[in-house]
Amino acid sequence: RETLPVFSAWQRRRHEREASDRLRYEVAWEPLRAAGDVPPDVSGGWLLVESAGAEDVWADALAEDLAGRGAEINRLRLEPADVERAALAARFEEFTGHGRVVSFLGQEEEEYRGVAATAVVVQALGDAGLDCRVWAVTSGAVSAGADAGLTRPVRAGVWGLGRVVALEEPGRWGGLVDVPEQPSKDAVGRLVEVLAGGAGDEDQLAVRGGTVLGRRLVPARRRDGGGEWVPSG
Repeated sequence: RETLPVFSAWQRRRHEREASDRLRYEVAWEPLRAAGDVPPDVSGGWLLVESAGAEDVWADALAEDLAGRGAEINRLRLEPADVERAALAARFEEFTGHGRVVSFLGQEEEEYRGVAATAVVVQALGDAGLDCRVWAVTSGAVSAGADAGLTRPVRAGVWGLGRVVALEEPGRWGGLVDVPEQPSKDAVGRLVEVLAGGAGDEDQLAVRGGTVLGRRLVPARRRDGGGEWVPSG
């Protein structure tokens, strides 16, 4: 008579916790299969959009790699005053025929300009009528794999914006790629593969060394039994 109610209450609490656990999800990063020995198709024009006055080692590394593969590259460096929708659309009309636009504007952190500038780029490309997809490249904006974690939280805003653009402009948006702070030969090669379509329909990716990781929403790991969660920090 004393034991049965205790076990019954324990079982009820366990079922309630299992039910709530099934509603909990978390982000995970899974390695994607490499493209193998097939070289990426870099044909067609590439337009790299950057912030003027800011040395971006990744933009330089990508341009150098693409040039070595024989790609046609143009680099558009924008001052803050240049990021105006109508004026930028007029400049984009000069690049008709460029099939790929890679934006490094999300690397800009001052006053969240990178997020706003990325949005203006997407709008201006639509106004200019360019038939191309936009990829946004960041570094330190997400914590992926076994890296040191999110180191540039302001840049994470570009990832929030990118997921909205993907829903509203699916035909114009390429995706988001987060890269290490410093480029390496393997990492630059993986970035080129992703931008050239080697990742298929994946549009939220992280390059870590010679590995490409895809973002996944997965059931959260089961909580250990014990007390309530206490916030801190």
